[in-house]
Amino acid sequence: MATSYLTPGVYVEETPPGSRPIEGVGTSVAAFVGFAEMGPRNRPVLITNWSQYQNTFGGYVDGYYLPHSVYGYFANGGGTCFVVNLAPSLSPQTLVPPATNGKAGSLASLEVYATRRGLQTPGLAVQVEYTPSGALPAPPSPPPPSSPESPKSETTKSDSAPTGASDTPAPARSSSSSSSSSSSSSARAASSQPPTPMSPFLLKVTRGDTVLESFESATMDRESPRYVEMLVNGVSQYIWLTPAGGRAPNLPAPHAGTYELEKPAPQPLSVSSNDFVGDVRQRTGFDGLAAIDEITIVCAPDLMSSYKQGLIDDNVLVGLQKAMLTHCEQMGDRVAILDAPPGKDPQEMLEWRDGSMIDSEYGALYYPWIKILDPLDRTGKRMLSVPPCGHMAGIWARTDSERGVHKAPANEVVRGALDVVSQVTDGEQGLMNPKGVNCIRSFGTRGIRVWGARTVSSDAAWKYINVRRFFNYVEDSIQHGTQWAVFEPNDFSLWQRLKRDVTSFLLRPYRDGALFGATPDQAFYVKCDTETNPPDQIDAGMVVIEIGMCPVKPAEFVVFRVTQLATGGGA
Repeated sequence: MATSYLTPGVYVEETPPGSRPIEGVGTSVAAFVGFAEMGPRNRPVLITNWSQYQNTFGGYVDGYYLPHSVYGYFANGGGTCFVVNLAPSLSPQTLVPPATNGKAGSLASLEVYATRRGLQTPGLAVQVEYTPSGALPAPPSPPPPSSPESPKSETTKSDSAPTGASDTPAPARSSSSSSSSSSSSSARAASSQPPTPMSPFLLKVTRGDTVLESFESATMDRESPRYVEMLVNGVSQYIWLTPAGGRAPNLPAPHAGTYELEKPAPQPLSVSSNDFVGDVRQRTGFDGLAAIDEITIVCAPDLMSSYKQGLIDDNVLVGLQKAMLTHCEQMGDRVAILDAPPGKDPQEMLEWRDGSMIDSEYGALYYPWIKILDPLDRTGKRMLSVPPCGHMAGIWARTDSERGVHKAPANEVVRGALDVVSQVTDGEQGLMNPKGVNCIRSFGTRGIRVWGARTVSSDAAWKYINVRRFFNYVEDSIQHGTQWAVFEPNDFSLWQRLKRDVTSFLLRPYRDGALFGATPDQAFYVKCDTETNPPDQIDAGMVVIEIGMCPVKPAEFVVFRVTQLATGGGA
């Protein structure tokens, strides 16, 4: 409604923009589900480079493929990924018991793991302190002047508390007795009124008498912005911690005291299909990725380590790969990269493909495995066979960045691959390619290359990876870019604005070569009028925009027809 002007003068008004540009969403954020050496369990963690992965989840573990896949992802052009560690191969460094009427209970409240830096820092401990009112405990008295025997503080600029931790580290304690005195006094203060999950506590990371990090007002309340898991994980340079109760709503408060981190001991790995599938509510496994909109590629390299170790059989393997595809189909904006089972020659691979009965436009299958240098071999001579999913995800990301999501991620060099486990001939690929098995082949001086770009779908309209992923990109971009239209008046003005915005967005991929046609009208159309929006539909509160696109298909078969001309033949 226009403003009423009663006083003569000059007035300036801001009007809403006529056009609301639709921004393209990201297309190459991968998710990896598998087993890591250490780090947080059963929750997606954002990783942006290999060094960050090592600091968070450790290094290579013999028999597991998650680190190799993440490394291959970054080496081949990947930029961002989420990692879900289903179960660490190392036990926790310490357990913090729950507070029960001011006394330690029989079960654990927190499981504490050391980061890579923490493992390299001996003598680490975590300390929990309470006060009666929930305020922070008073700092201890200053230590006496240092003597030759007194340990010097190790708190340096590089070891100071990071963002999110206490701005001022607690002063160093003069002896171990002060630590026990502080802990016992905290426990006595809390004993008059037993701590609850909402009770704030101070959590410190110490080394001897030095406080390396401190986190104030932490709680076990998941709804609190000071929830201890969010407060510490990813911020602390020395530890990760997880509630021992998993995702249970009622988490016990930790018992006040000091708990030393011990050297981890290997533990046997047990896994079931439910560990991989997970649960949406508890944010675990494949289904736990549903809460992260940015993910567009899903990989599970350690399905193969479990298969090789006999923890799952052929039927369970196929079932879990179908569970990955089901997750992607339900989300509608991501594609799964499937690994072929190890140790199969081309004939056996064809038989396995026929018997798997996998049919989905939201998945791509790659064969065979690739050989890389074994990073655990100090001589640098031994090769290791790994599933290709991580390297393929990196190639997808590289192709998206260099050419666009409409370009088929094929005829690309696999960086880091020294050889393939099984050589595939033209005749053998001629049998596998129509069945959606993308081959990785060695071409001599041209290197190891991806030589296939098909999904595992039997529908000819969705047989190419780039077509499926391009439609995912367009649909997701339009969905995010037109949220402003919800609850707007459903009239001709709204229809024209939506049509204009979507048309402007589709012109960009058309100019990039993603749509086939000599003119934009031949490449796509956008329709929003009385035909797509009859009165009964308007009364139901709906507005329908119809979009048609002609995506480019890869030149999978390049044919040159050569004809012999007679001598002196003309045009």
